[in-house]
Parts: sequence; structure tokens; C-alpha cells
Amino acid sequence: MNQYVIFALLWAAYFAFHSLLASNLIKSNFNNKKSYRLFFNAFALLSLLPLFWYQLGIDRQLVFEPTLSVKIPAVGLGYVAFVVFKKAAQVYDMKAFAGFAKEQESSLKTDGILQRVRHPFYTATVALGLGYWLWSPTIGNAIMVGTWFLYLPIGVWLEEKKLVAAYGEAYLAYRQQTPAVLPRLFKR
Repeated sequence: MNQYVIFALLWAAYFAFHSLLASNLIKSNFNNKKSYRLFFNAFALLSLLPLFWYQLGIDRQLVFEPTLSVKIPAVGLGYVAFVVFKKAAQVYDMKAFAGFAKEQESSLKTDGILQRVRHPFYTATVALGLGYWLWSPTIGNAIMVGTWFLYLPIGVWLEEKKLVAAYGEAYLAYRQQTPAVLPRLFKR
């Protein structure tokens, strides 16, 4: 089987396991949210290692030669990703998100960057992935970033189902006003 097909299938498997572990079916088998979060994050990080290891062995064939006129926007997208991650981290309790503190039940958050975009971590991932691919436009990186982008609507859909179940009409109203991944740059 072609190395690129295998690489795409490995990423597809990663996202399938990621979605399964993020499901309420798996979460409900953990007695406390803190241990679930630690397990989920450890699995998510450790299971990336074989993917990146496999990618090291893939042919580094360029799709195009990255010139300075491409690398400058790539760095700009990296900066955008950093800023969006930082702004999102200011809204969420990152210790609880990482599993190092107990998650507190809370009301729907719509402040900070969440006024402009519902899923800022996905927004940052899009900017980071596109920037990375522009910086190093290999076929392997195109496959990696392409699978991220193909998974994105699935990840948003799964996350939105949980948020609607948790917050009901309040989330539906918020969803009508705020874009999912591509942020609204100006306030209404």
C-alpha cells in the first residue's frame, strides 16, 4: 500500500479514536472528570507520536518550492494561531481542561474570543495547519493538514451535539449569532 494512503488512514484512525474517547459513552465509564481528562489528554498526545514517527519516514517531496512570499504568510498564520490559542486559554480553565484540576459545572461561556467564534481551538488549528503546510509544502504535510480539515466539520458536529444537550436553547441562540470556526472580525 502507498505510504501516503497509509499515512492518511493513520490520521483517520487517530481522529476516530479521538472522537470515540471524547464521546459521552466513554466519559460515563470514568468516576470523575479529572481522571477522564488526564486519560484523554495523555492518549491524545501519546497517540500522535507514532503518526509523527511514521511521517519522518515518508518521502519529503515538495508540492511547490516555498519562497519568501509564501513563508511570510506562513509565519503570520502561526502568529494568528498563537494569539487565538492564547485568547481561548483566557476564557477556559486550562488546568481543568488538561485534567490537573476538577472541572466545575458552569453556565454557557460566550465572553472574550467566544463572542467572535464558537470553537477557537479549531480556528487556531486551521491557522496553524495552513501555516505549517505553507512553510513546508510536502505531500505528507498536505495529507496531514488535509485530514485535519476533513475531520474539522465532524469534530464541530460532535462537539455541538454535546453543547446543545448541555445548554439547550441558550446554545442554539448563541450558535445562530456566532460563527463556528472562521471568526467574525468585527462586532455587530
